[in-house]
Amino acid sequence: MTSQRGTTGSVADLDLVVDADAHLSERAEQLIPYLEEPYASLFGAGEDGANVATPSYPKDELFRSLGGKVQWAEVDSAADEREAMDRFGIDYVLLTPTLNLYLPIFSDERFAHALAKAYNDFVVSEFLEDGPDGFKAALTLSPLAPRKAAKEVKRLADHPDVVAALIGSTGVFPPLGDRRYDPIYDALDDHDLPLVLHGATGSFISAHPFIKRGLKSYWELHIVSHPFSQMIQLTSLIGQGFPERYPDIPVVFQEAGVGWIPYTMYRMNNEYGKRRSEVPLLERKPSEYIKEQFYFTSQPMAEPEDPEHLAWMIRMFDGSENLMFSTDYPHYDFDTPDELLGMLRGHFEESEIENVFGGTAARVFDLP
Repeated sequence: MTSQRGTTGSVADLDLVVDADAHLSERAEQLIPYLEEPYASLFGAGEDGANVATPSYPKDELFRSLGGKVQWAEVDSAADEREAMDRFGIDYVLLTPTLNLYLPIFSDERFAHALAKAYNDFVVSEFLEDGPDGFKAALTLSPLAPRKAAKEVKRLADHPDVVAALIGSTGVFPPLGDRRYDPIYDALDDHDLPLVLHGATGSFISAHPFIKRGLKSYWELHIVSHPFSQMIQLTSLIGQGFPERYPDIPVVFQEAGVGWIPYTMYRMNNEYGKRRSEVPLLERKPSEYIKEQFYFTSQPMAEPEDPEHLAWMIRMFDGSENLMFSTDYPHYDFDTPDELLGMLRGHFEESEIENVFGGTAARVFDLP
C-alpha cells in the first residue's frame, strides 16, 4: 500500500476496523447459572439475583447518570453487540466486562475467582459459541489468587476466540509488577496471550476512599480514576522489570486515553537517569520498553482545539505503532470510528491510520 497523508475518506475505506474495548453490560442474573456453589445461592439471594447488596459492586449509577439525565445503551446479548458492530462498521470486537472490572477490590478471593470463571463461561457460551463472527474475548482474571488465575488461563487459552486475558487495574494491591503475579504471567507466556488492563471508576471509589472523599462529583472522579490507575500499573510493571522478565507478553492499557502516556513515559526516563540503581532489572530506558511492548486504546480520545496537538501527543509514544482504536461502547462517553478518523486524517499517513484502526490490534491479538 502506498502511504498517502489524509486520503482515507471514511471508515468504509479502511481495510480492517477492530474495536479493542467493547463492553458487555453483564448482569448478575446472567452470571448465576454459570456460578459455582455456594456462591450461586448467595449471589442470587435477591428475588432475581439483580438486587444483591454487596460493596464489591458499587452502586454509582445514580452519579454516572446524573439521576437519569445521562443515558446509555446496554449490551447484554450477542444481538446487541452485533447491532453495534454493524452500526459503526466494525469487523472485530474485543469483548470486555463491566461489573467484573471490580474483582480486584473484593475481600473474598474465592468469590472473586468464582465470578471470573462464571463470567468467562458466560462469554464463551453466549457470545463465542452461539454468537456471530467477529467476537473475540479477553478472559477476565481475579488477581487476588494468582495461581487460580493461572489455571483459568490454562483452562480456556486454547479457545480460538480467546485472544487475551484481562485484569481490572484499579485497586490491585500490590500493583501488578509484583512477583506474586508471576504465575499469571507464566501462563500467559506459555499460551502466547497478551495482558489487558482496564480501570474502573467504581473500584477507584473503594480503592482510594480518602481521595474519593475529597472529590465532590462523578465528573471529578471519572477524570482521574482511569489514567491514575493505569499510571500506577505501568510504573509498577516497568519498575519491577516486567519487560525484561516477560519480553514476549504484550500489555494493553484500555480506556485511559492518550494524554497520560507521554508524560508518564518521559517522567520515567527522567527518574531512570537519576536513580537507575533502584530499578536494577532495567537495561534500557523505560520509553524503549514502552514503545516496543506496551499498547494503548484510544478512548476517551483527547480533543485539543488544534488537532495537530493530538498528533504530536500520539507521535511522542509512537502511537502509529501501538495505539488501537476503541469505542468503549455502550458507555455514555463512547467514541465512534468516524470521530477518531476525523482527528487523525491529515496528520497521519494512510498506513498509520490503518494500523490504529485494525493493523496493530490484528498483530497483538493474532486476528485472521
